[in-house]
Amino acid sequence: GLLAAMAVAFSLDGLDREQWFCRTLGYSLIDFTFATLVLWTLLSRGRPWAAWLRFSSLTAVGKICYGTYLLQRPVQVVFGKSLTRFHLNPGPGAPMMLLNILATLAVASLSWRFFEAPLLRLKDRFSSSGDPKRKAASVAPAARLA
Repeated sequence: GLLAAMAVAFSLDGLDREQWFCRTLGYSLIDFTFATLVLWTLLSRGRPWAAWLRFSSLTAVGKICYGTYLLQRPVQVVFGKSLTRFHLNPGPGAPMMLLNILATLAVASLSWRFFEAPLLRLKDRFSSSGDPKRKAASVAPAARLA
């Protein structure tokens, strides 16, 4: 039902934030749809019908999801201006949305590979003295002596 409602909403105004429907009901419809999807995912954990959620392409998107969230709008603006500059404009709607999604995923993947993942490899060097891992490591040798 929700996917059908999203399809109808997209066909009406394309969920364009400048259109009346999106500004009034569209974002709420998107929020409700994704909240329902998250709930379904949690309730279906480990079930055969949810196995598609473990596909490597989807788990890869999960790794870059925060970068996707942060970078989607800057990529959309730069990508749109670049297309305009080179007189390549697919117009509003699904084709442009698909191009924006692909460009955002590409930039988020590069961000993950060359920025986020290298920083995450350094995280153990910057733990605080109150870090439970650090406390456990310092207690463990003393416990062995007793």
